[in-house]
Amino acid sequence: MCMIILGMRLSASRFKDIFTRPFVYATASFKLIVFPLFAFVLVKFMPFLDPVAKATVVVLATVPAGAVIE
Repeated sequence: MCMIILGMRLSASRFKDIFTRPFVYATASFKLIVFPLFAFVLVKFMPFLDPVAKATVVVLATVPAGAVIE
């Protein structure tokens, strides 16, 4: 379902506009780099979580943006 929504959104936009806007690069870098690092640091200092829960939080923070759309 997420891939269908993503495909519909991409088909409605011009391909050149996607790669010439700095906002797209800032958003992508935040989602793919900053947010996972923040999640990693946040769960690193939580001693009450088991390692599997910590890994789950970090992995879920690193999945592509289309995977978290409901």
